[in-house]
Amino acid sequence: MNMLPFALLALLFPALVQLARDRVKLLSSFNPLLTSYAVGILLGNTVLRNGAAFAAFDLVATVSVAFSIPLMLFTLDVRSWGKSTGKIMLGMALASVSIVLTVVSGFFLFSGALPEYPNLAGLLVGVYTGGTPNLAALRIALGVDNDLYLAVHGADVVISALYIFFYITVAKWVIGKFLVVPTLAVPALAVPSLVV
Repeated sequence: MNMLPFALLALLFPALVQLARDRVKLLSSFNPLLTSYAVGILLGNTVLRNGAAFAAFDLVATVSVAFSIPLMLFTLDVRSWGKSTGKIMLGMALASVSIVLTVVSGFFLFSGALPEYPNLAGLLVGVYTGGTPNLAALRIALGVDNDLYLAVHGADVVISALYIFFYITVAKWVIGKFLVVPTLAVPALAVPSLVV
């Protein structure tokens, strides 16, 4: 079977979702990214399970990664790094240290049970230091099995979505139960009356 229809579907579907969202008022509340993910998961697990579809989607993903990383780098303003690197670099360093500690801990906990742990660790380091483009690039560079890649990517999407959903909905209330900000009693100032 020809790969072209599947490749066109992968490339054009997000644009079609956005176009429908812009033109149909009822669809304007749908997030195009989430819609694309949901339809992709649905189609990928039902009707698009053949070899041609898989090969086409794999090719589109590989080429997209090759283009996406340079396109993201083109938008960087390297000259401004000197002005804003202090706290940003500290945050990145702390995030990197936490990722390394997590991966090393995972090695001692799971390496016996998971023979693919080195690849899994590499994918997780990639996704948490550089996002999905890093994850996809590392899949290609490490020659990771597609099932492991999809499991890691799917778990990352679900856990990240739940994490973000928690923070945009009830986090303030939940955290407020544990971290109570003390209120300071400020004496009221006597304001002289201007009524004569």
